[in-house]
Amino acid sequence: MAMLPFLVLGVAALVLSAAGMVAAQNFYTRRSFLAGARANPNFGKGRTGDDGKREIAAFFAHKVAQDPEVAFKAALWFWMNNVKQVLPRGFGATTRAINSGECNGGNTAAMNARAGYYRAYCKQFGVDPGSSLTC
Repeated sequence: MAMLPFLVLGVAALVLSAAGMVAAQNFYTRRSFLAGARANPNFGKGRTGDDGKREIAAFFAHKVAQDPEVAFKAALWFWMNNVKQVLPRGFGATTRAINSGECNGGNTAAMNARAGYYRAYCKQFGVDPGSSLTC
């Protein structure tokens, strides 16, 4: 734990130095990405085709922030594949699906705040929030 501040400073220094040297705030070029992928034959070949696509997509996460259509597609994909099936179990189950780090004491304050916002939204819509609001 004592090393954490040094790690954060080291990462910050790396980001700041790279940001000034690399055009368009990218840390790699298409050419270097493809060379790296060829050098690692298992890259992008997860247990399923979707796993491989997710691994490749992680390298282009900035597109979600830059392109509203990609952002909407990503949000719907995440919802349909990770959240929709747990809806019948209550809001707490959706919190676990979206951000499990808040559950089981991981971040109780954030979990309670999320449940509070949900209660407030339900009240505005005149609907009962149901039970199982926390995870």
